[in-house]
Amino acid sequence: MRLFLHKLWRPVGATVMPEPEIRHVVRTLFADHEGRDVTARIDRRIDALPGLGGMQLMDGVVRRYAA
Repeated sequence: MRLFLHKLWRPVGATVMPEPEIRHVVRTLFADHEGRDVTARIDRRIDALPGLGGMQLMDGVVRRYAA
C-alpha cells in the first residue's frame, strides 16, 4: 500500500489537468503559510492510519508542484 501511494497517488484532477493548471491550484491553495499548515494537518491525519506514518503525501505535492 505504501509503495502504491508513494508512487501513484496524485491530488484529485491531477491526472486530467495540464501541469501548469495543477501548479496554479497548488500554489494558490497550499504555498503560503496557512496552506502549509493545512498540508501538515492532512499529513498528520494520514500518518495516523496504520502503516502510513511518515509518507508526507501532501508535502510531496507542494514540493513537486509549487516549486
